[in-house]
Amino acid sequence: MRGNTCAQIFTDGNGAVFEYPMQSKAEAGTQLLNLIQQVGIPNEIHRDGALEMGGNSKFMKICQEYRIKSTFTEPHSPWQNRCENTIGVLSKKIKARRARRRIPKCVWDFHIVWEAQIYSRTVHRGHCTPLEVLTGDTIDISEWTEFEFYDLMVYWDDRGNEASQIIGRWLGPSHHIGSTLCYFILTEKATVLSRTSVQQITKGDFETQEMKEHVRAYHESLNSNMDAASEYMNEEDDIDFITDDVALPAGYQVEEGEYFGLPRMSDIDEMINSENAKAEADSYDRFVGVDVILPNSADQKLMARVRRKIKSDDRNSANYYNPLRDHSVYEIEFPDDTTDEIEANLIAESMVAECDPEGRQYKMLEEISDHQKDNTALNVADGPYRTSAGNPVAKRTTRGWKLLMERTDGSMDWVKLS
Repeated sequence: MRGNTCAQIFTDGNGAVFEYPMQSKAEAGTQLLNLIQQVGIPNEIHRDGALEMGGNSKFMKICQEYRIKSTFTEPHSPWQNRCENTIGVLSKKIKARRARRRIPKCVWDFHIVWEAQIYSRTVHRGHCTPLEVLTGDTIDISEWTEFEFYDLMVYWDDRGNEASQIIGRWLGPSHHIGSTLCYFILTEKATVLSRTSVQQITKGDFETQEMKEHVRAYHESLNSNMDAASEYMNEEDDIDFITDDVALPAGYQVEEGEYFGLPRMSDIDEMINSENAKAEADSYDRFVGVDVILPNSADQKLMARVRRKIKSDDRNSANYYNPLRDHSVYEIEFPDDTTDEIEANLIAESMVAECDPEGRQYKMLEEISDHQKDNTALNVADGPYRTSAGNPVAKRTTRGWKLLMERTDGSMDWVKLS
């Protein structure tokens, strides 16, 4: 719609992501300038070997001008670039939302920017958003709280005429046009405007026959202007499609069989034949859903959850299973939403490594929930003692104190500190 064919992505590796759509890869240097203007000059950029970011390109000239240290990955080693994991996480979110909300492909460049903005303003670990950690500023999320991407809404071209409301689709904040709280809007003519006078369509408004007719006319005009039959992604178009367990917004499933709203995907319990015990047992994978301690791309050992099997390569016989001979590939997800791929034998080794000789399993700590002391703990008055010079020194002891430890599996236990 804006002539964009690709995008430049920057990330700090900790959740702060910046997406800049481009008409060609040659604009990579310009997008680096936009990043500098938005968040400041980075100390170092670690990139891949793309030609538009190397040699005598504008990208490298800007790095030299602003004294930015530039390094790049080895050939065929995408895991050395933190952007790759981030791209995987965002791609999964983008594909799922496109299919669930029937978002046309022609607004992809607005969509990826919005997903990156939401991801950067969502807490993944600790108590601060990635953008707040990066900039040190408290983040204002007012522009992203009222609408979800591609929500139905109404806007006004004439502020003085309240009756002149027009139906549109919300495409995200417009930061370079208008004042604060200005948004991109997809019109019925398949064009994009920026307006500040916008409003949600409430459930009560949408239940009126007049509003339903306006929405129907909007969709018919929009489809005719952008050939919608080939512009939407359906569930069968993407094997990674997932359905979010949330209510559809106003404007979806107006009448059965019309416009929007894909059918809910069946849960596995609904698809398995429970009457056959053996078939039911074989349908559930032995590793899917398991929590194990594994290293991420930064070589940090974190609790990861096995999400799904990607490739089956079990080299065991039918009568005996040895996990070391199982080379099936699984997708794992870390607490920061990054994903990786790992073989079944490595998952099994990690599960065994988490157990001591008596079979007790190590669990990752979620938080310290409480503390208490008994009558053997020192009182405040008994805490310090005096040296030969008469100086008070605190006694270093944790006798009598306990901490309530909550683990990632939900179990809790009181642990003595001495």
